[in-house]
Amino acid sequence: MRSKNQLFLALFFALSTQAVAEISTPVQGKLDNGLRYTLLPLHEEKGHVEIRMKVDAGAVDQKDNQHGVAHMVEHSVFHQSEKYPDVMAHLHRNNWVRGKNYNAVTTMDSTTYMLTPPTKATLEESLDVLDQMLFHAKLTQKDLDSEHKVIMEEWRQGLGVASAMNQQRSAAIRADSRYTRSPVIGTERAIATMPASELQDFYHTWYVPNNMQLLIMGDIEPDRVKSLIKQYFGDEQAKHLPPRDYLEPVLKDRILMSKIQDPRSGVSQVAFIFRIDESRSKGQSERARFERMVDRLALGVVTQRIRNESMAKNNLPKGVDSLVVRKSDVGQKTAALAIFASVGETSHKTGLTRVLTEIERLKRYPVTAEELAKQKESIQAQLDNAKKNKGDRDFQTWVQVMMTTVLSDKPYQSQPEIAAATQPILDKITVDDVNGRIRSWLNAKDRIVQYQPPRKTRLNLTVADVEAAMAEVDKTEIKAPIKEKTITPMALDAVDTQGAVKKTEVFNAQNVQHWMLSNGDKVVWLKSGLVKDRTHFKAISNAGFKLEGLGEWQSQIAAQLVAQNAPYDWEVEQLNHWKELSKVNLSINQTESKLIFDGTADNDRLKDLFRLFYAYEVETKVKDGLDETKEQFTRTLDLQNEKSDDSECLKAVTRLRYGVESTAALPTKDELKNLTESDLNARWTKMMAVPTTYYIMSDMNESELKKLVTQYLAIPRDQELKPTENLPTEGKSAVELKQNLDPKSEVTFWMFTPHPWQGKDAMQVALLRSIAANKLKLALRDKALGVYSLRFESTLNPQTARIESELKFTTEPSKAESLIEAARAVLKDLPNMITAEDVKAAKSQFVQTEKQRLKEPVTWMNRLILSEEQFGDPHYLTEMQQLPNEITLAKLKKTAAAIYNENNQKIYILMPKPGR
Repeated sequence: MRSKNQLFLALFFALSTQAVAEISTPVQGKLDNGLRYTLLPLHEEKGHVEIRMKVDAGAVDQKDNQHGVAHMVEHSVFHQSEKYPDVMAHLHRNNWVRGKNYNAVTTMDSTTYMLTPPTKATLEESLDVLDQMLFHAKLTQKDLDSEHKVIMEEWRQGLGVASAMNQQRSAAIRADSRYTRSPVIGTERAIATMPASELQDFYHTWYVPNNMQLLIMGDIEPDRVKSLIKQYFGDEQAKHLPPRDYLEPVLKDRILMSKIQDPRSGVSQVAFIFRIDESRSKGQSERARFERMVDRLALGVVTQRIRNESMAKNNLPKGVDSLVVRKSDVGQKTAALAIFASVGETSHKTGLTRVLTEIERLKRYPVTAEELAKQKESIQAQLDNAKKNKGDRDFQTWVQVMMTTVLSDKPYQSQPEIAAATQPILDKITVDDVNGRIRSWLNAKDRIVQYQPPRKTRLNLTVADVEAAMAEVDKTEIKAPIKEKTITPMALDAVDTQGAVKKTEVFNAQNVQHWMLSNGDKVVWLKSGLVKDRTHFKAISNAGFKLEGLGEWQSQIAAQLVAQNAPYDWEVEQLNHWKELSKVNLSINQTESKLIFDGTADNDRLKDLFRLFYAYEVETKVKDGLDETKEQFTRTLDLQNEKSDDSECLKAVTRLRYGVESTAALPTKDELKNLTESDLNARWTKMMAVPTTYYIMSDMNESELKKLVTQYLAIPRDQELKPTENLPTEGKSAVELKQNLDPKSEVTFWMFTPHPWQGKDAMQVALLRSIAANKLKLALRDKALGVYSLRFESTLNPQTARIESELKFTTEPSKAESLIEAARAVLKDLPNMITAEDVKAAKSQFVQTEKQRLKEPVTWMNRLILSEEQFGDPHYLTEMQQLPNEITLAKLKKTAAAIYNENNQKIYILMPKPGR
């Protein structure tokens, strides 16, 4: 007889293959007051309900003196209402958690409230709170004064190079529109001084039922929910809405020069942008759908042509790295088509000329019937798949579909319905239609030249420069476009059997076998029906970039370039085509301690997957890409030298944590210059000589799998090499550096406690991570009003046998020290702060999440690897079935005591530069 655990595993693998997706149909309606609603019944996840209420008003609808008001309203409706003196306190008393059970987001043109009620919350309670927030909020000055502090911290957290550059890009591409007035969050001055009366004005203007749309998805009965919607929202009064006649940028006949730059950004590029009125393609008429399909085909051709020019060897001029096409909406009916060139530090004029050359090439050489057929072929394949679609989706996919259709004011259609409506349109479109569309784009009169010099590079392009480049291109002979390369499929010869299985060890309880190969490698095979005629494969060795004698940066370059090259004299395009035809996926990833091959294939193509692995190990050398890599590396070194502040910060952090100047060695320019393909190939050969463990999850026949393993995986190996350890040092210390270019403090707090790895302890630490994060948010945000958000991570690291924790937050400089002490107090007292309710909620969430995780092959694969690496056998696969029993108040309190460590703490505070 089989053991209880064996029976569990067999039953689990049988049941896990059953589909969990659902078929459903949205139910839509509209109340007399104009509130639109969509209901989607999904009963697979019992008690799970998602609620979204979208208000069609955002930052673009603010008056000129209301910067940030739409966002302030979003925050403030969680305070007082007519029924609830404190809406958030009411939610928290009923076990709602911010971010998990309730949240909201404001954009330029809308505000969306998102509720995921706790399992015990009724739909009535949820709709009652939503009604109070959106129609009966008080929006008092007192509440706003306290919320100002939180919003200010959100503003402070958003400061940085990425945010600054995005704002500049948005302002450039949306010139002459209300979208450019200020970011959604507003300005520092507006946040600090905005009176509540302005929030009330915005709220009473736009928060009306005829300007809202409600979406409820999940374990619901539509008829009952319809009654509840009418009960809670039916009495709200509709109001006249101001006209939104400012949602489009004003298009003009001009060339607008737009320079964007930030001393912290190393991006260097130039773009020529056309802004286009696309009114004809909006809406759901057959004509509008036709116009959208023409747009799609035209963009596909343009993108392919630019890609062909960019990818052809030695085709781009010196100083121009790549070309790319992008198209995006910049209004409700206005779009922008851009061709970008990534260029060297001072090669913007060269890049602009090349972009203009491609525009002229598109004008002189119309799209051919062959090019259009290729684009249609790709769309036709999608339509053919859509026609077969059964309409079944899992819960999260349904949520995404509803958000991108009905909640975005688009009708929901099933995949077969979309295909049926699209097919005749696709068939009807001609080459003339596509060429006409491309001509209309390239003849648009509203043009923007956007250029970005890196760092502090001085550069100014003028309209005269653009016109001179246009005149030069106009009189230049331009060759016909490069055709898309025809790819001859790669072929890999058969491989003779490499070795044999010398020893077999069977673990019946876990359905696992160990095979020791004649070359010393080890195979760990988990036989499972969960993978459904597919095989998941990982090959793991200790050839990480910290391995003795490999060289950190050299081995990383070797691994990267081997992954980008094809075996023997084949080209990478042929390799990619071979992977596509064989339906094989295999990636290479190198970490500090490991080299990992990760792949999947259908069982009948497993031979191809193993053959490709063999090719990477034995037959693939670095032959292309080294020059480009050297050039990229050289730029990185130049930028690093230029950005001395960042270098100082990196040195400070690594000295603090590791006791060394830097943990990631970089080459000097001379070392990089002298690096050769032979050197990289020698290092790759050395990496391939390291003994390897293979992890295979498959339901294949044993003899068939063993035959493939012995043929392809028993590759000759050498001796094990020693890794170079570099762990965070013990002790308690802090570093404060005044290098921040923004007026904020960025705090990072690290701790660790030695602790042997056990699955149950790792699970408890993961649960405590969430509990601790909530306690920290309560202390640092809700009580101290010192942060907008924070990130707390805590993990039982199997590699270091430590509980490693990290807390990060951004705050006002004067509050950094007090908030660090507040965080210390929370983490130190965490065992006493954990309640029975915390444990109950954590256990419920874990059980629900674990149920879904155990349906994923990747979960079993990862835990198999953990078990083998920690214990040398697969017994954790059995032990993990008992994990819920380890979630008790006493056990979580005990583990929580190990998270805070008074003796192993490192704190890094990045303060503003003087004068910031």
